[in-house]
Amino acid sequence: MAVGLFRWDEVRKSLLASLWFMFLTFPIMVIRVNTIYKTVEWRWHRMAYVGVGAFLLSFVWRFLIRRKEAGIKRAEESEEETLTRLNA
Repeated sequence: MAVGLFRWDEVRKSLLASLWFMFLTFPIMVIRVNTIYKTVEWRWHRMAYVGVGAFLLSFVWRFLIRRKEAGIKRAEESEEETLTRLNA
């Protein structure tokens, strides 16, 4: 189902990719343990940055791939038109 510049399945895939990336980077980006003072610092704002960044990068990546594929199809169609004109 296409709506404007994006398709809902691509948005869903980008959302899932960002959630998976947030899960994978959770121990590194969110939890900070200070062993000298024996404290644990939770940096939740970093999790939000990772999620938004991963979603945007995934969405732009999918958009550019779709655009490249459309350009290749357009080039093939114009090449076929040229060949049919030359053969006629």
